[in-house]
Amino acid sequence: MTLYPLRDDTCLLALPMHEGEGNIFYDHSRYFHNATFYGDTTDWSDSPFGKVIFFAGTDSYYAKVSGHEIMSKIAETKALTVTVWINTGEDGQILYDCHGFPYPVCGMIELALRDDGKIYWNGGGTNGWDCPETSESFNDGQWHFIAALADHSISRIYVDGELKSEGTGWSEWSSLWTDSDKILYIGTNYPEGSDLFSDFLCDLRIYNRILSHEEIKALELYYRNFEVRPSILCPRPTL
Repeated sequence: MTLYPLRDDTCLLALPMHEGEGNIFYDHSRYFHNATFYGDTTDWSDSPFGKVIFFAGTDSYYAKVSGHEIMSKIAETKALTVTVWINTGEDGQILYDCHGFPYPVCGMIELALRDDGKIYWNGGGTNGWDCPETSESFNDGQWHFIAALADHSISRIYVDGELKSEGTGWSEWSSLWTDSDKILYIGTNYPEGSDLFSDFLCDLRIYNRILSHEEIKALELYYRNFEVRPSILCPRPTL
């Protein structure tokens, strides 16, 4: 099988997180939304995909990226897909959005492991109402590829290329998505939060469209076959 990567302008964020040094995760989409990591920047480990940073599961280990432009583009299409690789033996937050002024409003999107490693996905600020959650646990210390998507009609969680859970969509895409101080947090629900990710995550992507099941499977195979090319601008994989 040969995969031909093409630039996909609906990919709003592509963080390989394989730098091997420093505290910046460089965005490989066309939009240059680099993320800043807070924690021990010397603690990099080998993985099948390259060097990955260790998230210690404490309040000083997390990353954040400006979310205003990303969330504004999602609000335009009213659709999104988040993909990420994880390897953990614990529960914890993977991705969470928040803005702080005039008061904290958070959780319009939330991707987390909770309840003994079950993956939870809130893709539209539904505050837990009919949000999908897997029946299986994935905090087993193995690498797993997660794809979480949502639009006005459906929300779904895929793990390792297979559909694991689905719920209803959400139509109330409010102005809270586009606040100028919107921040996307990686590895925590907010600075000094209580829901902290431990161990390893990498290759985080956000699209403002629904990826098809075929695209999700192709993207997983793209990494599992070790064909990662970090210089490519957020490829759209094709079978």
